[in-house]
Amino acid sequence: MIQLENEGGRGKYQAISFLGCAAQMYFFLLFSSSECCLLAVMSYDRYVTICNPMRYSLIISRKVTISLAAVVWISALPLFYTVSTPTFNPIIYSLRNKEIKVALRKLLGRKKIRIS
Repeated sequence: MIQLENEGGRGKYQAISFLGCAAQMYFFLLFSSSECCLLAVMSYDRYVTICNPMRYSLIISRKVTISLAAVVWISALPLFYTVSTPTFNPIIYSLRNKEIKVALRKLLGRKKIRIS
């Protein structure tokens, strides 16, 4: 459990589970990467609007709009995995190390910790 302090440093603590924290981080990174891709598509749309105003409806048709929206959501997933995999790999592989397990046991003060 991760404890968060309320505003002002007073009052009760609120706890969030590790799974809840991981889910929140997952969706935050997924939606923020899709937002970056969406901004790129919007800039392309603005570019076409400014540079070719008379041909805009021919260049940006309904089919192109749907295709660009699909590309945004599909490219957001590989972008998310490109960023998250190098971030979590050191954590995963360090938990396999026996020295890290011993140090973690000492830190938490428990004799048995299950880390697979």
